[in-house]
Amino acid sequence: MSSDERDQKSVELLAAEGSIDRSCLRQSKDFNEKCLWTFEWCGGLEGSVNPIVRMLTWKSKLLDIREVEMVLASVASLESGEFMLRNILSHLPPETASDARKARSISSMLNVLAEIGYLQRQSERKWRRVSSSLSHYLSPLLIELSEVERKPLIGEKKEDRVVKISRD
Repeated sequence: MSSDERDQKSVELLAAEGSIDRSCLRQSKDFNEKCLWTFEWCGGLEGSVNPIVRMLTWKSKLLDIREVEMVLASVASLESGEFMLRNILSHLPPETASDARKARSISSMLNVLAEIGYLQRQSERKWRRVSSSLSHYLSPLLIELSEVERKPLIGEKKEDRVVKISRD
């Protein structure tokens, strides 16, 4: 299977699972006639942003919501196995990829994703995905969170009932 076919297959899988919208993809050819997929932000209302994406923007101050979404999409589109920051940057628009400060912020975001367990740090410069996408990784964790929320509070006390018996 060629890399173009793998790219096409991974894009179709991401679109099928709802991780990305097909209208957000742009296919282009470079000077070597190699097919490249780039992710573009589709717009959307600021209030309709996924809360997890919004929380990731808190930890990466230089990246806006659109760029965080593109980083997540590019991580999910990479083949399983090790990858480096430059692999992520190759999927991003040139204005984001060429900015050294934003590249450091993307690296920090990858470290955050490693802290929560979605990525594993293989070496100083290499990461590896644990799951096919962040949404697949978080699904069982959300169910576990639901169980944590249902546990009774430790400080709750049951009422003591006093029964008085009269001997009249």
